[in-house]
Amino acid sequence: MAVLVFPAIAAQQPTTNQATVAVETNAAGQVYAPMTRGGFLEHLDDQICGGVFEPGSPPADEKGFRSDVIKALKELKVSVIRRPGGCFVDAYHRQKGVGKNRRPYGDPHWGVIESDAFGPHEFVELCRRIGAEPYICHHGPADFQEDVGWVAYCSGIEGVLPLERRPGVDGMAIRQQFPGLRMVGHYNKMVMPDGEEARRTEFERLLPLIKTGRFIPGVDHQIAPGVSLEN
Repeated sequence: MAVLVFPAIAAQQPTTNQATVAVETNAAGQVYAPMTRGGFLEHLDDQICGGVFEPGSPPADEKGFRSDVIKALKELKVSVIRRPGGCFVDAYHRQKGVGKNRRPYGDPHWGVIESDAFGPHEFVELCRRIGAEPYICHHGPADFQEDVGWVAYCSGIEGVLPLERRPGVDGMAIRQQFPGLRMVGHYNKMVMPDGEEARRTEFERLLPLIKTGRFIPGVDHQIAPGVSLEN
């Protein structure tokens, strides 16, 4: 066992104070969860375009990935990579970064033109090459419909449960964007203590969505407080 002793740093403390750290050099090895060894990619300066992805450069392969950077990332054994993340995500829309006709735009935070040459497909390809899991981060001013779009596009989900109501989710807008999506929920449970008329009005609001099919009205998680057994 090794012992390290550090004298107190703060001048206000008595000089007799000290901290002791014991290092068990013969302790058994500890197994750590691999997902705690992750990284983060943001479209800032040349971290991505010019970093891991630089089509036409000498170290880049036929798809534009820099072989030298890929090799270095493999050596780091990165288990998960987050993208887009950071301030960049506030103005990011996945639709701009897919297909042949990419749509460059001005990033409001960093004041640069984002080419969208590196999109969702390139990101997943990067993760596959280095053996990492893709962690798609979306936040900021994005609405629920766009979040559903991300998940449906990346994994082909078939349903949403529960479909929240209170955050301002528009069930009909989701249906128009994803005609085959199954949905359960979307009933505003906060009207339940207000009596039968309020509950009927809420059901009538959902009738157009019910008629589209693949939708079951319901409440999320639990009944609202204050609802009597009769209601």
